[in-house]
Amino acid sequence: MANTKTKTPIKNFQLSLPKWVVEITTPQKVVCDFMLSVALSKIQEYKAREEVFEKKYHLAFPKFEKKVLAAKEENFQHWDDLIDWEAAYLAHKLWQERYQQLISK
Repeated sequence: MANTKTKTPIKNFQLSLPKWVVEITTPQKVVCDFMLSVALSKIQEYKAREEVFEKKYHLAFPKFEKKVLAAKEENFQHWDDLIDWEAAYLAHKLWQERYQQLISK
């Protein structure tokens, strides 16, 4: 996973907007608001994926991960769920961080 703490270069681009849009806001605000919407949508998407597993196992991801890693016998269903849950968990955290970056600007 990419390190979200490092500064990435800012890329400039040209944005064409209808006249009425630029009369009420700035191109930067349009892009920022759009990315806020994307981030919130992604947060909801990955949180919903996590909730499926939380309901199934009645645990939060970190506790489930410990349980699977500490198990004496391998349970392939648990491992499959662990992989899928971890992906959702990490993506959820990543998009929360990105959202925080956007609102702190």
